[in-house]
Amino acid sequence: VDDAFLQMMCLKANTIQKLSLAKCGQITDAGLCSLADYLWVEKLDITGCRKETDEGIELIAVICNGIIDLNVNGCSKVTARSINAIRRNCINLQVLDIRGCNLIKEQSILDLKKGMQHLDLKTEFD
Repeated sequence: VDDAFLQMMCLKANTIQKLSLAKCGQITDAGLCSLADYLWVEKLDITGCRKETDEGIELIAVICNGIIDLNVNGCSKVTARSINAIRRNCINLQVLDIRGCNLIKEQSILDLKKGMQHLDLKTEFD
């Protein structure tokens, strides 16, 4: 699965609300842009998508702000910038898995927990 396939899928199956792209190593921020443009996702799993950056996660946080379950486990380029975007925009988020996102510092996680006390947060620091 790559960005072109994801864009075509989003265009043809625009009622998808739950999507797992786990270990789809060819998906980039451009693919998440297509997803954000065409789908209203409530659950998104991009575990191990190592090409994803803060740009793609921010886009999801802002445009798909109704998301309730987000798994970015192993997305090694994700930083505090993504966490801040999630905290500001995803008020309905119930589950967030950021294990393996080694660029996210503990202070960002503490700030997230403080601002979103209802959140089931999975981290390296648990």
